[in-house]
Amino acid sequence: MHPALQTELSERFGVRYPIIQTAMGWVATPELVAATANAGAMGFLACAVLRPAEAERAIVRVKELTDRPFGVNFLMEQPGADDIADLVVRYGVKAASYSRSPKKSYVEKFKAAGVLCVPTVGQVKHAVKAVELGADMIVCQGGEGGGHTGSVPTRCCCRRSSMRSTCRWPQRAVSTMDAGWRLRSPGAPRVSPWALASC
Repeated sequence: MHPALQTELSERFGVRYPIIQTAMGWVATPELVAATANAGAMGFLACAVLRPAEAERAIVRVKELTDRPFGVNFLMEQPGADDIADLVVRYGVKAASYSRSPKKSYVEKFKAAGVLCVPTVGQVKHAVKAVELGADMIVCQGGEGGGHTGSVPTRCCCRRSSMRSTCRWPQRAVSTMDAGWRLRSPGAPRVSPWALASC
């Protein structure tokens, strides 16, 4: 395998390729997540559009289709969020993905169980908050991500001089995809090198 594909992201997720499959609502089904995992990437199951009982069936289905690591995406403010967070822990899901209104208690629960915390952010201030709450990695999204904040694509936040004073990590943002950036400055959060727009 080419050394460029052996990254901290792939090592931490325990996958072959540093690729994240987004958790698009109604699209990131158990079958897609399992296919992604079996192909060597990191799949995320879309549970933000599911009730807890549906989320449990979906998680069980993924585990029937693959023994590879995968993640669950949900909204911490959605109805049944407590139950979904418990399911992530109970079923030993590798990572939890969330956005909008992260709750410290959920992050603490995940970290205590060894679940990687991988929030999606649309603005620099949300990235700062996510890091302060204990995020392990961050996926940055701009205005093209349905349901996410930010009228200016996130990739611009470290390039536009008008915003540099508000960014903690402004120096060296490296483009890897239109929607994904890895910030390489001292103390910067670990951002996925491959991040796709999600909704």
